[in-house]
Amino acid sequence: MTGHWWLSIEKEAIGYWPNVLFTNMRHYALDVKFGGVAGALHEGPSPPMGNGHFPTEDNDFTNAGFMTEMKVFNETGDPVYFDLTRTGTEQDQSKNCYNLTYYFSEQQNYNYIEYGGPGGSSCISDSGQLVGILVNLLYNST
Repeated sequence: MTGHWWLSIEKEAIGYWPNVLFTNMRHYALDVKFGGVAGALHEGPSPPMGNGHFPTEDNDFTNAGFMTEMKVFNETGDPVYFDLTRTGTEQDQSKNCYNLTYYFSEQQNYNYIEYGGPGGSSCISDSGQLVGILVNLLYNST
């Protein structure tokens, strides 16, 4: 393995980062995050994430931002679905601002996440500054 990082959809490479950009992760990553980020200056409200709607749990991908068929490369370089026991969510703001739902089916080899929300003035951090908002599905490979 070269240590270069690739982003692909299906078998088409759509992004490339040479290994010199990731000296601490040249050979592998410990965590992989899928989700959304929104941010604003401290003077204003936080912006919408995705299309500004909260995700739903009805498999209707018209309500929020979404990703499906997410995989990571294992130690042998093969694309694999997540191990559900190694996943969790992280969120640095109230679920009234943004949220995330996820679904995994080991039997069907299928997964998806939906994420998003309206944002707003109530999403400002306690310090009065909005540094950034993230809603992520976190996969830990260790």
